[in-house]
Amino acid sequence: MLDYVGEWHTHPTGSAKLSPTDREAISIIRKELDPVKYPTCVTIINGTKIHPYIFTNYEQRNKLKSP
Repeated sequence: MLDYVGEWHTHPTGSAKLSPTDREAISIIRKELDPVKYPTCVTIINGTKIHPYIFTNYEQRNKLKSP
């Protein structure tokens, strides 16, 4: 079902925050995954911890926020 698993790059400063490169990649990947309602998972691993970020489709987020 999947033809793309991911990509990676380093965070030389050890930061766990999403970099501009991360944000750009997430935006590009979301355009492909939103229509099929697949989440995007980004994991940043620095010297001490694992930091997962999960982004879901825009429509799904709106449904979850609605009362």
